[in-house]
Amino acid sequence: MAFGNGPRILTNGLVDAYCSADLNSYPGTGGTWYSLINKATSPGNPSWANDITQITIQVWLQKVSAGTGYANHPINKWNSNYNVNASFILYHFENYLGNDADGFFNWYGYTTNNGWTGIADSYGAYRLSVGQIANIVLQYNVNNGGGQCWLNGAKLNGRVGVTGILGPTSSATGDIGIYGPSAAGTSQVREVYFYNRELSDDEIIANYNSTKSRYGL
Repeated sequence: MAFGNGPRILTNGLVDAYCSADLNSYPGTGGTWYSLINKATSPGNPSWANDITQITIQVWLQKVSAGTGYANHPINKWNSNYNVNASFILYHFENYLGNDADGFFNWYGYTTNNGWTGIADSYGAYRLSVGQIANIVLQYNVNNGGGQCWLNGAKLNGRVGVTGILGPTSSATGDIGIYGPSAAGTSQVREVYFYNRELSDDEIIANYNSTKSRYGL
C-alpha cells in the first residue's frame, strides 16, 4: 500500500506511521507531522506499545550534528519509571567525556525476565556520520531469541537472547516520543513505521528497498 505520495509499504500489522517526505504526514513547514494511520500528531500511549511479545520498528534516522552529551533517544517510550518499565528506546550516542561513542546506536528496553537491558546488539558495530541518513530496525519476538537490529537492509550482529515481555504495565505508562519532523539534539527521525508483530527478514528488506531511493541509497 502506498500512503499519499509515499512509497509502497507493508501494511500487515502496521499500527502507526510518520513520514516527512509524505505530504499527508508533513506539509513541509512547521514542527508538526501527522500519523498516516489516524492523522494524530503523536502516537500517544497505545495498548500495542506495552506488554509487548513482538514488535518491529523501522526508522529512517539522520545524524544532524556531533555532540558531547551522553545520548539522544529519537524513538522512545520510557513510561512512568524511566528504565524500570520502559518499552523501547533507541539510543543514539554522543562523544560523552571523550568516550568516542559519537554516532553509535542501540535499542534498549525493560523485559519481565531481564530487567533494563539491550534488546538488540548493535553498539559499536557501526557509526553514523554527520549528515548521514540510515534505516535502523528493531525486530523483536519474545519467542524467537529476543531482539535483532538491522541497518540499511542487513542484520547487525545476532539476536541478543533476551527473553520476557517488553514494557510491562505493572505501573502507569507513558507516551511514545519521536524526534521528528524537526531535529532534536544530534538526531532527526525522517520517517518511522511501527508494527505490532515481528516482520520477517524478507519483509524488512522489502520496506527498506521501497524507501531507500529518496535517501540516495
